[in-house]
This record gives sequence, structure tokens and C-alpha cells, in this order.
Amino acid sequence: SSGEKDKEDKDKEKEKEKTKKKKTVSVKKSRAKQLSVEELALRRKLENALQNYDEELSRCIQRSEQIWEISDFADYPTDYIFSGGANELSRDESWFRVQNINYWGRIGGFSTILKRIEHAKCAVPVSDLVNLIRPIAQLRDMLNRDYFEDFVSKLRAALKLYYKDLPDLVVRELNKQTVEKSLKNLHFMMNNHYGIPQINEAKEKLKLQIAGRQFRAPYAQSRIFGMNDINRFINLAIEKHELQKSSRQRWNFNQSHEQKQREQLVLNLWLDIKFIQRWIEEEGVLEFCLNRQTTHLELVKRLGPIFKLLKYNNAIDIARHIDPLWLLTLGGQHEAIRYTVYELISDLSESLSLEQTKHLFQQIAKTPKQEYDSQMLQLIRKITIQAFMKQEAWDKKHNIVHDEDVAAVADGAGGGGNTAVAANGNANVEPLKPAAVAVDGGDDSQQQQQQKKMS
Repeated sequence: SSGEKDKEDKDKEKEKEKTKKKKTVSVKKSRAKQLSVEELALRRKLENALQNYDEELSRCIQRSEQIWEISDFADYPTDYIFSGGANELSRDESWFRVQNINYWGRIGGFSTILKRIEHAKCAVPVSDLVNLIRPIAQLRDMLNRDYFEDFVSKLRAALKLYYKDLPDLVVRELNKQTVEKSLKNLHFMMNNHYGIPQINEAKEKLKLQIAGRQFRAPYAQSRIFGMNDINRFINLAIEKHELQKSSRQRWNFNQSHEQKQREQLVLNLWLDIKFIQRWIEEEGVLEFCLNRQTTHLELVKRLGPIFKLLKYNNAIDIARHIDPLWLLTLGGQHEAIRYTVYELISDLSESLSLEQTKHLFQQIAKTPKQEYDSQMLQLIRKITIQAFMKQEAWDKKHNIVHDEDVAAVADGAGGGGNTAVAANGNANVEPLKPAAVAVDGGDDSQQQQQQKKMS
């Protein structure tokens, strides 16, 4: 009957629910056992760690009592190595303060600070770095001049190692505001004892070191931040060079107050175009960006200021700079990188010599024809025009007249062939401009023929 079937169905559902409950209870019990085992293991580890920490803490307490306890007047040093030296301003300060500074130095306080900063592989946070530098900055007028200068030199070297060897995770979370605080403390420390150029030198070299460390990080965002900072220093160095080279009066009535401040700020910079190029070469920034294994599209897009710097210093080398740059366009490279490289080479073509331009043509000729597109043809056209102009300038410099130019001059003189002379002649014969660049005049058919040759 239907009633019996309903009863059987209900009984089956109850049995299923009971089995489910049994399973859940067994699972919970097994999980509880597993968790208890894990908790016991963690507890053992924690107890062992606490025992080790207790032993280390007791040793530290004994050491601190041994260091800080001054039971007698004779325990104070009498050599005044760190503070209170002869003819020092600190001689007029409190005797107890001077003696405490000397005692702190004698037990290794200053050297310990330097060692802790240098140990960047187990780096202190940048915020703690500020706290390490601040006490010494506050003692700048209390320390003996010789020792202070030696400490500042060692501190600069320690900070350089600190930022150079920072772990990758610390670099990724680097806070520039905290970095600026550490540099401000260094500025404050050096303020009364060093000139502005020396202070700017110390700060700018450290900022470049930080940018170089970010550039070497394995994270794309950190690399881009580092490259942006490097380019900013390059642009500032170029701007300083332009201001120094400019013959106009810097302080004039046409300038606003902000423009005057900006110019003075740039002119006060320590770095210049020679130093920044030397630093880039030592750090291998360009080689890193031109390496197919390490480069990135965003890094290639930011290569413009570096090549601009090389142009200013007349330091473009075809083998070190142009060839590796062109290699980035080969081997099925992404079109975004290829077009960026085409634009860079197009801008560089004006500053290349005639021999360098010929070499560049030879490199372009190695490109497979199936990779030619409109951007490539525009690049070839630009370099071709530059090549004609450079050849013309070279011919003028060496007083070389082409055969067709000689014939044209001779015909214009009524057949007097003796009026046109060769390169070593005495007559002044001005070479004609190549038709490829004479776009402002002449026969249209000749221009079209030359453009066909160029393409």
C-alpha cells in the first residue's frame, strides 16, 4: 500500500541522515587529532625557541651590565679620541657628556652602528635606519673633527652597501619618503662641517645607488621605478649642461620666481653628464636593457634619455650601442619593441658619422625582407637622407667634386673644361647638392626617380 511505501522511504532517509552524522563526527575527530599533533609540534618548537632566547637574553643582560656599569671615576677614558679633543668646541661642553661619548666610542658603539648598517643581507628596515643615523647627526658638533670626517666617510660607504645589497622583498616595498628621511639626517649631520657641493654629492650618489638597486630587482614595477629615477637624473644633468653652456643672462626680468628657483636648483646639482654616463656604464644599465633575456618593453621605451646623453658626450659606439639595439628588432620580435627601436635609431641617425651610417645600412640589409613594413621603410628613408647629407658634407670638407658636377660646370662655362678642376685644383667649384635631398626645387621627374631609388 502507499502508506507502507511512505514509511519505508522515511526509514531510508533517517538511516542516510544517521550515516552522514556518523561520517561528520568521525571526520571531526580525525581533524581534531591532526590539529592536536600539529599544535604539539608547534608548541615544542616554541618552547625550544624560547629557551634559546632566554639564554641569549641572559648573555645580553650580562654584557650590558659589564658595558654600562661605571663604578669609579677612573673608569672614564682620558684620551678624548671621540670628543673633547684639544682645540675642539666640545671642550666647553659638559665634562660628563663628553666622557659618556668617549666611553660609548671606546666600547664600540659607533663601529657597531656602521656594522649593522653594512649588514644589508639581514637588513634593518629603512625606518630603523633613520633611527640609527639620527643620534650621530645630533652629536655632529660634539665629535672631534678628525673622527667625525672619518665616520662620515665610513657611513657613506656603509649606506652604499646597504642600498646595493638590499633583499628583493625590501626593494619591492621601498618607501621613498622614509628614504628621504634617512638622507635628510645625513644632510643634517654634514651641514655644519661640509659645503653644499659635498653634501649634494653624497645624497645624489646614494639616490643613484637606490635607483640602480630598484632597476636590478626581479619585479617589473620596481625596475620601471628605478629606470624612471635614472632618466630623471640624466635629464637634470643635461639641463644643467645646457644652462652652463647658455650665454644668456640667467637672472633677468622676464623670468618668474619659480623659473629662477628651478634654474638655481639645477645648477646646484653636483652630478654632470660625464659622471652620469660613467655611472651608467659601470652599472651596465644599457647592456641590461639591450639584452633580449632581461629587457622589457617598458624599459626599451625609456632608453631615449640614455642615448640622448650619449649624443651629448659624443660617445655613441656602433658596436656597443647601435648593433645591440638593432638586434632587438630581429628574430620575430614584438612589433611594439621594433617600432620603439626604429624611432630611437631614427633620432640617433643625425648624430652618427658617415662610417657609422654605412655600417647601420649594412645591419639593416641583413633584415629578412618579409619583416619589412611601413615603419621600416620610413626608417630607411630617414637614414638615406641623412647619409646623402653626411656624404655631401664630407665631400665639401675634402674638396671633392663629382664627375657629373664637373661636367655641369664645364657646360655652363661654354665648354671650357679647364675651368672645372679636381679635388686638388685651385678653382673654387661648389659641389651640387644630391637630387635626393634637393626637395625644394628641380625637375619633378628627377625627384621621383631619386625617391624610387631610395625606396
